[in-house]
Amino acid sequence: LSSARMESQKTFPDELELKDWRFSIKLTHISGAEQLKSISEDLQTKTLPEMVFGGNLLKIEHVPSGVSVSFTAAAALRKCEKKSTVKVQMADRWVKRMERMGLKDHAKAFDWTYTTKYKGDMEVNGSRIEGEQDVAPNSSDDIDCKGKTEERNRKSTTTTIDTKATSSDRSKIQAQSFTSTVTNSSSSSGKERPSPKSTTNSALMTRTTLTTKTASSMITESNGKEIDTAMLMRPDKILWFKDMTLYEDELADNGNSKLDIKIRVMSTCFLVRMRFFLRVDGVLVRAKDTRYFHDFSKNYMLREFQEREDTVKGLAQKRVGKDVIFGNPEILVRSLSLHNRRVDEIKLGGSK
Repeated sequence: LSSARMESQKTFPDELELKDWRFSIKLTHISGAEQLKSISEDLQTKTLPEMVFGGNLLKIEHVPSGVSVSFTAAAALRKCEKKSTVKVQMADRWVKRMERMGLKDHAKAFDWTYTTKYKGDMEVNGSRIEGEQDVAPNSSDDIDCKGKTEERNRKSTTTTIDTKATSSDRSKIQAQSFTSTVTNSSSSSGKERPSPKSTTNSALMTRTTLTTKTASSMITESNGKEIDTAMLMRPDKILWFKDMTLYEDELADNGNSKLDIKIRVMSTCFLVRMRFFLRVDGVLVRAKDTRYFHDFSKNYMLREFQEREDTVKGLAQKRVGKDVIFGNPEILVRSLSLHNRRVDEIKLGGSK
């Protein structure tokens, strides 16, 4: 997380308790070599994004019911796809290099774009919920582009971001910007890929887990319930706002892959948006958004998942210019075609 973004959030404390909810965040700098080694061993992978914020943590907890959702980089990377459907010349060279290092199997079972199925870790009184379904991809067809790109040296794990601080109102502007692309569309689902077993004593893998049956009784399709965009658009005072990055990679100068989270809390409701954003230059743009919304007057929380994607050629046909493609993702994502969407209802207890 850049120093400017950390500075912009100092007006809000790291914790907030409001209307039976507890919100907490831990913001740290880019992980160093020791932490990266621990994450790599835990995930049984030799390759991680250029910038991993392994100490960052956001947790929202409904105290009466014990339902909580937390977000971490290691858990998100655990949910990365096993194989990328995006091919560029750089990816082929990466595979060959891994094979020369004796990691042939790893090279073939790794998504170099770091696309993740992660929706957050949900628990009830400390027991992790398992058995949820993920939205299935719209197509498994490979997208191939043999561009004439040269791979640069990977950045050091000790790289820091030096960004000058912007105005003190930056957090307020950011807080208003991430409610877009909440639309009404049909949903679909598919089977979730099991997480790989870890050889370390990872807290994620050793916690007691609830069964699929328990999960299905707590989490159901929303049956018409939708995120209240009208409530979100009201000019209510923002009581708590945070912006957190989990990981980011520049794909060897072939684009950008980033997973970040924004949360804002008002007196009537809150919204969490986690976005995986991918831009492969000259090939495609992809966005996977997961939103958690709760109206404090209700006894349930909604979780919406959206998957959007377009090829660069498709965006050109939509007359989306390069200034938009290489500009603010908040604007670009609105232009992407919606491929999958699902809204789930998470029960919190009570009869409202």
